[in-house]
Amino acid sequence: MRGGAQGNDVEAISTDGILSTRGEVVRKLEEEFGVTVYAPPPRVTKEAGFFPPEAFTLDERGEELTCPAGEKTSVRYPNRHGTGWRFAFRRSQCKDCAFQSQCMARLPEKHGRVVSKNDYQEEYERLRARAQTEEYLKVERKLAEMVNWHGARRARYRGRWRVKIQLLMTAIVVNIKRIVRLLTGSLGAVLEPGVKR
Repeated sequence: MRGGAQGNDVEAISTDGILSTRGEVVRKLEEEFGVTVYAPPPRVTKEAGFFPPEAFTLDERGEELTCPAGEKTSVRYPNRHGTGWRFAFRRSQCKDCAFQSQCMARLPEKHGRVVSKNDYQEEYERLRARAQTEEYLKVERKLAEMVNWHGARRARYRGRWRVKIQLLMTAIVVNIKRIVRLLTGSLGAVLEPGVKR
């Protein structure tokens, strides 16, 4: 993607957790602009030992969900982010199910299992896979260093341009320390906090 005042070619970007629930933005950046997005993946809330949402099959139209036991439901409502649907099974469907102990900790009083299906699951899976790569870990380490050792968590001045200058100066210092470490080996380890020799 070519953009910005300098007309730079952008191949990849790294963001904070703001894109963790913005799959539509990730999809647009990657499919329309060809930019690889590195961002913290969404938190996984599924309980260990129970059927994850991936075990439930969605039909081609995306309107009917089938559980591992073969029960179907078309009762659905949008999730709070507007990025997918929550499908609800009836209590009677789950009450005598042989897989109930593998599906939920306990049967709710008014309904059965509720399963979320996200429209941007593929994008989130890609973010999750990239979060395990060396490239992502390097960026995260540098951002953590800026926050933990160089005061990037808080703005020292008022006004966007002053904050921008503060963060640019911090990034320059971190990059210079990295260059020194690469050029001098152990001396760089002394200058860079948290780096083991």
